[in-house]
Amino acid sequence: MPNQYTKFKAAVASSTPPEFRWRECTGKKQKRLRTTKKKVPLSSPGNAQRRAEDSRDERTAVGCDSQQSQLGSLLRYSPSGGLRVDPFRSFPVHPDRSELAVLDYFLHILAPSGSQNFIVQHKRRKSHIDPHINMLLPYVMQDAHLFDGLLATCQASIVLSTGLSAYNDRFFMQHRGRAMAGLRENLERNIDTTAMLSVTMLITCDYLTGDLKAVAGHAKALQRMVNLRGELPNETAWDKFVRRGVEAYKSIAYLATGAFPEEDFVSIRSHLDHDVDAFRDLLYPQPPLSPEDCIRWSQLPSGFSELILASQMSNQLTAIICAIDQISVDTEDDLVSAIHAVQPIQAALQRFAQHTQATYLERCIAAGLLAYSFQHPRLQMPNMFHDPPMQGFIRLFSISYRPSSTSEREVLMWAQMSIEGFVSTRTSRLPGSKEVFARALATYRGMEDWNSLQPKLQQYFCTPDVLERWKACHGNFQEVSTSEKVSAPCYPLTGGNVPIDSTLDTHSTNMCPFSGHMASTADDQVLRCPFREALADYSTQENAIMATMKALRQVEYAQSLEICDLPIPQAQTGTTIIRILAANVISYTGDIYNGIRKYPYPTPLTAGSSAIGRVHSLPPDSTSLKEGDLVFIDVTFRSRDDPSQVFLSAIHEGYAAGAKKLMSHWRNGSYAEYMAVPLENVYPLSEALIKPADQGGMDYKVEDLLYIPRALVSYGGLSDINIKAGQTILIAPATGAFGSAAVHVALSMGARVIALGRNENILNQLSSFLGSKQPAGRLITVPIKSDMDTQLDAIKSAAGTIPIDAYLDISPPSAFTSTNQSPHFKACILSLRHSGRVSLMGGQMEVTLPHSRVMHWNLSIRGKWMFEREDVRNLIKMVEGGFMVLGEKGGLGKAPRAFALEDWKEAFDYAKENAGLGGGAYFKIGEY
Repeated sequence: MPNQYTKFKAAVASSTPPEFRWRECTGKKQKRLRTTKKKVPLSSPGNAQRRAEDSRDERTAVGCDSQQSQLGSLLRYSPSGGLRVDPFRSFPVHPDRSELAVLDYFLHILAPSGSQNFIVQHKRRKSHIDPHINMLLPYVMQDAHLFDGLLATCQASIVLSTGLSAYNDRFFMQHRGRAMAGLRENLERNIDTTAMLSVTMLITCDYLTGDLKAVAGHAKALQRMVNLRGELPNETAWDKFVRRGVEAYKSIAYLATGAFPEEDFVSIRSHLDHDVDAFRDLLYPQPPLSPEDCIRWSQLPSGFSELILASQMSNQLTAIICAIDQISVDTEDDLVSAIHAVQPIQAALQRFAQHTQATYLERCIAAGLLAYSFQHPRLQMPNMFHDPPMQGFIRLFSISYRPSSTSEREVLMWAQMSIEGFVSTRTSRLPGSKEVFARALATYRGMEDWNSLQPKLQQYFCTPDVLERWKACHGNFQEVSTSEKVSAPCYPLTGGNVPIDSTLDTHSTNMCPFSGHMASTADDQVLRCPFREALADYSTQENAIMATMKALRQVEYAQSLEICDLPIPQAQTGTTIIRILAANVISYTGDIYNGIRKYPYPTPLTAGSSAIGRVHSLPPDSTSLKEGDLVFIDVTFRSRDDPSQVFLSAIHEGYAAGAKKLMSHWRNGSYAEYMAVPLENVYPLSEALIKPADQGGMDYKVEDLLYIPRALVSYGGLSDINIKAGQTILIAPATGAFGSAAVHVALSMGARVIALGRNENILNQLSSFLGSKQPAGRLITVPIKSDMDTQLDAIKSAAGTIPIDAYLDISPPSAFTSTNQSPHFKACILSLRHSGRVSLMGGQMEVTLPHSRVMHWNLSIRGKWMFEREDVRNLIKMVEGGFMVLGEKGGLGKAPRAFALEDWKEAFDYAKENAGLGGGAYFKIGEY
């Protein structure tokens, strides 16, 4: 039975085009494989000269310094057309099936697509060689950690092509971690070429996964390494390849971070540096307009001139458009000048796209301009480094937007066509790209007809070559209504069966069906995967991945969170997909995810809390919900067949084995654009809540409704001890986020409240905000004392002659320690009337109970964690009926502050510093 290695070599030999047949090398004896190249007689004229020049070609393409020349070429051409070295004769690590398949992806896809312009000048002719295979790979094969970096880079490209996140891929995380460890070890010794190559591979990984801060950090580290090492040599082909690689990765950092290149070209950088890079807030033109601006705008393409005058377009975006218009057409004759001209534009567009004040229309225009810059006539065809911008375009244009004028509609048509012209260069399209362009054709009137569309496009940036390419893209998309699905072997994603988009155009030849990148082979031979038999165990599913969404993820427990792109989940039986509008940030969210609270939860996961959203898609077993409904998401998940198995999604996996099992599946929370939620955890809200008062509504904002989950926690405890209108209840402590909410809920239920707390400022706020909305005597505040007897006297004095019916304890974990038993706890119990009730909802330490008092006075003590499903429905009825008033008009003080997901650190800090009545923080994620 042949082993995996034997199958590997056999598969290669059987599927490689004839001109590239592998050659077995066994010492002095060689067994030649069949080749289609005609033999040249040894006695033929000029044969000796040609063989000598072939030998010189090999030395120029491969051996450059003493170390490199000893490694040998992976693709040395022999006079008979074969290859002299079996490239897989040895590995720096023991390879398994996954590593062999990923390495094949490098050999056939990534290496050829990145080597199209590497030309070596010889005496008689220019020779095209593949430096990634001829020089880089033999070098990598000598170092295990460098080999790990190469595998991680390839896997990141594969995973990105499927619309998934590489941080959820075990193969990627394992090899990336090894590469990082190896780099640290290498830097402790010296800075050599191996260390620099390791950094470039890590830059590639972080760029593909969207970690722009890491890209910037690695790029700075690479520059410091070059400075410390000194000027790189530029003598041999290997030296030129390394120098060119360093410069290329600087360009990647410029594009990813929006920084400007060091090179200046026709003052483009200085112009944009003043108008774009230095701004803090977006500035918009104010009347009267200056004559200089009017003259400058009039020289732009007519479409942009009319748009600037008709719509609110920032001065910064206008400056970028003017800079693009100033690029001389002479640069098309010089590739270096063209790149230096385009790079500052791309950096400025990238920086502008990250600005939080930019409108959706401005971001769409910037995306169209960036896609147009990628289609410069002299730039290379797209490779794996263009996939992240492509995904960003798809995600941006997946949002529905109604233009307000004809000029806005036409510029969106141009932007959509520009992006389609760029995205369609990938034969196997990225997930979601077809849906985006199909929606544009159906939405914008006249876009489906090229004859009516072409004049509109010509009002903006559009060269004849680009226009011809767009016309072909438009026609091909119109002709192909249904793409043919074919089964193809899947490169390993986390070692399991992962659905991929295997849609292939029938005219594809030198294109990888898994990534869509162009693969160069000799004489335009059709590329085939050489491991169909060896990878037969990897099954595929004909299931196209949908568009992606933005999510705040944590890969490892207690480690930093990061923004990632994930596929939008699909509705399944019992599961609905919610488009998140706003998500709560509780006061101790930061302490949950940094490990201080030590809450147990599995990773990786999407962070989150309770949220307000709208129904995006429904499962077949849903009968009452409708798409678009306004809903509240409860993150207290329960087992359907055993409600005692409870956990908090993305927060706490609970204490029972069944709850932990459930959370391993329902781990992803609401800090994302979309969330998959069990049907029973989705509660519809009346649209009247957010309607204006003049339309018969209650005039709440969406963020006001985020108070519901905070109130639910205390409502669960209050309803558990059966609080009724007219009864008196002690609430301690009442100055935190949940304690102050308990005061508000108890008052809304008709109870008389005695609120205890250490922070007298917040107690005063409770009296001024909530107390002012109630009759005199409904809310009484009492400071917490350090002595039990003093505390007991203060409580009795506040209660007067009215007996106290119940006590709600909602203490944080820090309230009780081994040295501090919080005397207020015992004093509150001793204050209760006969047959009084106690609800314990907080604290984690053991406390001392007045056992004799509890027994003789017939006191009831109940523990309560969170709330029941019926409690959610009852509280929503209280809000919709006006019995519990939210927002400032309900006495809750200042409104919570909105944050973007990218500003999660600031949001966590603000929520912690502003805990208490009202206020707090939330993530504004979707459009209301």
